[in-house]
Amino acid sequence: MPDSRITAGVILAAGRSRRMGRPKFSLEIPSSEEGPSRTFLEKITLVFRKAGIETIGVVVNPSDEVTVSRLNEEKRLGLLIIINPVPEAEMIESIRRAREAFSDRERLLISLVDVPTIRPDAIKTMLQYETADGVGILLPEYDDGYGHPVLITRSLYTLLDDSLPQGLKTIIREKPAMVERVRIEGRQPRDIDTPEDYRRFLASRIGP
Repeated sequence: MPDSRITAGVILAAGRSRRMGRPKFSLEIPSSEEGPSRTFLEKITLVFRKAGIETIGVVVNPSDEVTVSRLNEEKRLGLLIIINPVPEAEMIESIRRAREAFSDRERLLISLVDVPTIRPDAIKTMLQYETADGVGILLPEYDDGYGHPVLITRSLYTLLDDSLPQGLKTIIREKPAMVERVRIEGRQPRDIDTPEDYRRFLASRIGP
C-alpha cells in the first residue's frame, strides 16, 4: 500500500472567479448535522485530512494572499500558501507552482477549490491504488464519468514544463500509457462555478 506521507494535497484556488463574482474559496457551507458552517477551503482541507493527507498547500493569486493567509491562521488550517503570480494563465501554471513547492513529494493529490463534495473514501481509494511504473496520472472514474480529485506522480513532473494547451488533458490525450483510472462508487463531485450553481448546491443541502 502506498505511504500517504509521500503525497501532498494541493487545492487550486488561484482563479479570478469571474462567473461567481467573488472568491470561491470563501463560499460557505451552512452548518448542519455534519458540523458547523465552513468555507469551501476549510471543507476540502478537512476532507484531505480525513483521508490521511497531512501536508496540504493551496495555490492562490496575489490579490487573495492576505485573505487566504488570514483564514488559514484563524481556522488553524495548517496550509502552505503557494502564490501563482499569473492567475490569468491556464490551471496548469498553478500545478507547476505546486510541483515546485512540493518537489520532495512523490505524488500530488490535486483538487479544485470549487468541488466541496469530494469524499474522504474516494481519496483513500486513490491513495491506496498501486499504479504501474511510468504512470503519471490517476483519474477517478465515478458512475457518471471522470472527476476530482486527480493524482499525479513524479513520472509526470518534467512533462509539466511542456507546451500543454489544454493542461493535463493534453497529456491524457497524447500519452494514454501514462494514465490509469480507478473506479469510485457514486456520482462525481460537481463544480460550483456560478451563483446559480451555488444556489442549487445550498438548496440540495437544506432540502425542500
